Amino acid sequence: MAEDSYYYYCLGEDSVKKGNWEEAETYYLKSLELGEHFKTHHKLSLLYRNFDKSDKAEHHLEQAFLLNPKNDKIALEYSEMIAQKDRHFEAVEILESILKRNNTYGPAIKLKALLMKE
Repeated sequence: MAEDSYYYYCLGEDSVKKGNWEEAETYYLKSLELGEHFKTHHKLSLLYRNFDKSDKAEHHLEQAFLLNPKNDKIALEYSEMIAQKDRHFEAVEILESILKRNNTYGPAIKLKALLMKE
């Protein structure tokens, strides 16, 4: 198997399963060096949330969203993140784009309702 971006992504996934967080971080970063992918950015975001490195987590979540804004799960997480930074209008716009594609997506419906009350 060629040691490409996907190869290192898979090594990162294996490391996460084994609880080797630092090793997973190394593999995910190597994967991104070889080729950007929204899933790798998302995995790094999750990893950094566990490390309590919010700036890095936010950066990678934003990158995941920018690379694939039509992924409902990532769009929802991104809208939650920016809503916490008092960017409610932007968050609602993202939620509306989710609901335009998937009008029964419960988490987006709930978050939009919550933000509209504020």
